[in-house]
Formats: sequence, structure tokens, C-alpha cells
Amino acid sequence: MAAKTTVQAKPGNLGAGGRARRWEAWAPLALGALALLAYSNSFHAGFTLDSAVLLREKQIYEATLQNVALIFQHTYWWPTGESGLYRPLTILSFLFNYAVLGNESSPEGYHWINFLLHAFNIALAFALTRRLVRRFLPSVFIAGLWGVHPLLTDSVTNIAGRADLLTGFSVMGGLMAYLKAKESRGWRRPAWLGCLCAATFVGVFSKEVGVTVIGAITLYELTWWKERGRMRDLAEGTIAVLPPFALFFYQRAAVLAASPAAVFPFLDNPLVGAGFAVARLTAVKIMGLYLMLVLWPARLSSDYSYQQIALSSGTPGDWIAWVAVCGLGAVLCLVRRRKPEMFFFGLFAFGTFLPASNLLFPIGTIMAERLLYLPAYGLIACLVLAVYWIGAQTPFRLLPTFVLVVALAGCALRTWARNPDWTNDLTLAESEVLAVPRSYKAHLMLSRALYDADAQHSGLERAISEGERSVALLNGLPDSGNTWLAYRQLAGYYLLRGDVLQRATSAPGSSTPEGSKQAWERATQLLSRGISILEASPPAPGPADAVVVPIDSAEAWQTLSGAWLRLQEPGRAYEAAIRARDLNPASPESYRSMGAALRASGRDEDAIIALMEGEMLTGDVSLSPEVVKIYRSRRDTACTLTPGATEPEPNPGCPVVRTHICAAVAGAAGVQVQLHRRGEAEVMLNRAAERYGCSFDSSGKAAQTAR
Repeated sequence: MAAKTTVQAKPGNLGAGGRARRWEAWAPLALGALALLAYSNSFHAGFTLDSAVLLREKQIYEATLQNVALIFQHTYWWPTGESGLYRPLTILSFLFNYAVLGNESSPEGYHWINFLLHAFNIALAFALTRRLVRRFLPSVFIAGLWGVHPLLTDSVTNIAGRADLLTGFSVMGGLMAYLKAKESRGWRRPAWLGCLCAATFVGVFSKEVGVTVIGAITLYELTWWKERGRMRDLAEGTIAVLPPFALFFYQRAAVLAASPAAVFPFLDNPLVGAGFAVARLTAVKIMGLYLMLVLWPARLSSDYSYQQIALSSGTPGDWIAWVAVCGLGAVLCLVRRRKPEMFFFGLFAFGTFLPASNLLFPIGTIMAERLLYLPAYGLIACLVLAVYWIGAQTPFRLLPTFVLVVALAGCALRTWARNPDWTNDLTLAESEVLAVPRSYKAHLMLSRALYDADAQHSGLERAISEGERSVALLNGLPDSGNTWLAYRQLAGYYLLRGDVLQRATSAPGSSTPEGSKQAWERATQLLSRGISILEASPPAPGPADAVVVPIDSAEAWQTLSGAWLRLQEPGRAYEAAIRARDLNPASPESYRSMGAALRASGRDEDAIIALMEGEMLTGDVSLSPEVVKIYRSRRDTACTLTPGATEPEPNPGCPVVRTHICAAVAGAAGVQVQLHRRGEAEVMLNRAAERYGCSFDSSGKAAQTAR
């Protein structure tokens, strides 16, 4: 019998298997380091767009049970807005940043949490790909390219992309836990199924697309059913995700039922105003645009609002996009048997994108790069596997490695170059108008950012220019589908331009400069269009018995009053101020506008009465000094003023003042009656009769008044 020969390994020589395990252990760390390099210049980017809005949600300011309850009891944008989204764990993560870590308004801590989540997702992507592809280098390139792809900056560099990062962890981590459960026995199997349940909970309560984890599990089983599929495994995985699904849908339904209905503006998603067929064909075209961005992410944008993407009409560009999407689907079907992993990744991309695709139902945006965080993983996996397949058909075996290394370096550099765009609203808007020149919102955002960037408003002329570009893109829309905000913002800039020109070129007593007149006239045109849009807009959703005050309309009329006053049209200014007062009687600014217009018409006594009326209705004592100012300008000031605690006050003992008070009470009581507050009106009239000796006729008007 031959003696056995024992070969003793040299110290440090672990063999091929040991080296492979070492490489696999180090790969996620290396990929994380590469991602850190790509995102190294992103940690000082500020709170832009949605991030700034989320930071104003006061329920994240303190780590208390009451705030946690508020987060789970309200929608995503409460109390600043409503969009039908329910993502409590995402808001809870911001509370962790703000209150627990103490980051407050310092962006670095938020960016680090975002990056750490993304780095963990890269490690998950590598581990998951390694199990499915069963080849080391392709798995490295898939996870690496996905980790540094510039499309993902909208989810990683943008602080508000936290929801995508948490959902990415949920879906990939949940699928990984399911695969581990399939191969485990004993207590480890229910433990891994418990991990699947926990990951699903994180996903669905972070972003709605978390529900796709069950689709990913089912897709896996269908793809490899003959080799690895078992009905028992699928049934247990389904049972594991049911509790978080049931809890999520129950809580979401309860929260949304108690919230105003979500409204998806046409300008954010023009598909809501398109017919069924056109909307779906356009959605397919947009899928083609996403594919192009994955292949060539040269121009990136956080916004694709009206009119950047035209509705499908059968143009050559439409056909190219349709053929690209359908062609990819056909290729995936053809490789179903020979390349099941490519089939899986392609359908994984489509499945995780489907809820946000506008194919099933319209969402709040027509296109957004952040929606591609998970789908990009599947698409990049398909591309990498295709490169390896093409390389296998050539004699150049290192060709795939060379191509993918170049792509990896290019993506990392493009991400590094994209990060500074997120520094603030101005840098982001500057990049937006270059990438999406036909988006009204990009020009509007740049206009506002230019105005806000300098307290002296040195960029006012360019802000006006960008505002005009935004309005030009909107002008063709009917009032019912338009937005007044663009017109209001631009009108404000024109008012300021006119004021600046008047201060710079006018001497006391001289005529108004022509440039100021032109600016103010343009402001009146914009405000008039804005008012038409507001009047054509449907009322804001709310309880049927709620009293809705049209604050926007009141503000528009009030601003228009100021514009007419600048143009020395006091009659029009007064009419606009009255409209503002009628729309929002609780605003003191409307009464100031009324007073200013009446004074410009030489009706000082009526101005006094209007200001007094405003103080009675709003309780704003700052209107009283303006009354005092008018009394001081009059000749008969002998008894109208009396010393006050700090400044003179109107003297109710003076007959002239008392007459004005009685007239103001009559006017204020009339406003109360218009508001269906007859009881309050009667109290005001009785009190004035008792305190000032006012007498009123049967209709509530002052019997004797100077008005």
C-alpha cells in the first residue's frame, strides 16, 4: 500500500481558495474607498431643493416620543405640503441627524449618513451579484460602476435622496436575506427570514418602492426555478414580508384618509393631462431617455418639468426611444435560457422602476434621476454582462476589463464633477438650465437663486431675464393649467427694478423715469395674468365645511395695488386693495394699501377710516402710527392727537376722531356681516355706541360720518 504524501503549505501560502476568499473580503472595502473618492467633494454641499424643505419640519428638532408619534401619524411633507407620500422612517432618519447627532443645519453629518448607507448598499450589491453571477470580476465591475455612476448623485449627494438609499438597502438586503434563508437549515433559516421581514419594514416605511422586494424574490424563483426553485421557499418568503406589508398599507391608508387629497400638478408631470395612449407612449419614451443617461450621463438634472419633455407624437426621437426599450425587452427574452442572470437583472430593473414609471398610474414627476437608484443596478449589471459576452467573442480576452476600467474611471470622474452642482441652489440652477433648457422650473429656480444670492440684488437683471424665459415657456398654457408663482416672482423683480431706477435717477419733485414706468407696467401685466390663473385654478382640497381663505389671490391683488400706485393710478390701486381686503380681511397689509391709495387720491379722511377699520378687524396696532402720520399732515390737528405711552395716539375725545372711529366701526361691522359673523358685528356696533356715542341706522351704517 502506497504511503500517503502530505504537502505542508508554506507559511502565508493560503492556496487559490484562500486568495479568492481574501479578494472577496477586500472587494467591498475597495469599492467603498473608490466611492468615497468619487464623493469626496460632496460633504459640504448645502440643503438644496427638497432638502431645505425637510429641514423646516419641526418634528425633527427634538428626539421625543411626541415627535416620533407625529412622524408616524402624518404624511411625508407635513406640515409644509401634501403629495400623498408616507415615509416615516425617512423623516425619522433626519430626526436622528438633527436631534440625536446634533447636526441641525450643518450638512456634513447628513451627507455622511447618506454616503455610509450608499457604501453599505455597494457591499450588498457586490455580495448579491457574486451569488447570482458567480464570477468575481464581473461582480466587482457591476457593484463598482453602480456605486460611482453619476446618475446616483441625485440620491446620494442630494440629502433628500435618503429615501432611495434606505429602500435600496431594503430591496437588495431583503433579497440577500431570502437567498441566505434558502440555503440555511435549523434556527438560521427563520433568523434569515426575520431579517427579510425587518428589511421589508425598513423599505416600505422609507419609500413606496420598497414593496418591490416581493417582486424581486418572485423573479429570482421564476428565473432559476428548474435549478434552484422551491415552492416552499417562495411561500415562506412571502409570509415573511406580509406583516410589514399589512402594517404599512393599514397605517398609510389611515394617515392619507386624514390628510388632504394629493394633487399632481400638470407642470410637474404633463402626463396627468394627456390621454391614456399618449401618456403611456410618452412613459415608454422616457424609459428610453433613462437608458441613454445610464450609457452617457453627460447632462444631468434634478428637474424635467414642463416643457423639457414633449409628449409623444411619433417623431424620429420617439421611435428611437420606443425601439430601444422594446429591443432591450426582446434581447432579455432571447437570452432567458442561455443567460438567466442577464434576464434577471433586466427584469429587476424594470420591476423596481415600474411603480414610478407612470405606466400604471401618474406620479408627481414626469422624470427624475433619483427614481433610477435601484433600477440602475439592474441596467448596469446587464451592460457589464453584455461587455463580457462581446469580449468572449473576440480574441482580445482583456478587452472587457479594459473597457470597464475606463468606464469605471469615467463614471467616478463625472460623479466628482457633478457633486459641486449641489453646493447651493444657485450652482444647482446654473447646471439645470444647461442640461434642461426647456424646463420652466429650471429657469424659475435660477431666477430666484440669482435674486437671493446677493442682498444688494446685483444679479437682478439676469434674474429678470431668466424669469422671462420661464414665463415664455408657460405663456401658451391655459390659465387652468398654469402656475401663478412664476408670474408673481417675476413681477416682484420688475417692481424692484422700477424702484431702483427711480431712486437712482430721480431728484425730489422730478418726473418718474421711463425705465421705471416700463418696469412697473410689465409688473401689472404679469400680476394680472397671475390673478387670472388663480381665479381659474380649482379650490384647494380640504373639508367641505372649512372656510378657505384665498391668501394667494389676496396677495396678488395687494401687490397689484402697489404697482398701480407706483404708476400714479390711485383709483385702480384702491380697487385692487379692496379686492385684496375682501379676499383676506384678516390681513393688515390690505388696509395699508387702501390707505395709501386713498391718500394718493387726496382722500385723507377716508384713508384714516380705512386704517382704523383694519386695526379693528386685524388687531394690528402698527396701523395706528400711520393714522397718526395722516393727522399730523392735516391742518386741523389741534385735538386729533393725544400723548401716548411712547408716541402720540388718536384722541377719541376729539369730535373729528370720534366721527372717523364711528365710520370705521360701521365699515368693520359690514365686513363681519360679509363673513357671516353677524353676532360679532352687533357687538362692535353696540360697543361703539356705548363708548363713543356713535349712532347707526338700521343697516349698520354710521348716521353721521365724515366719510
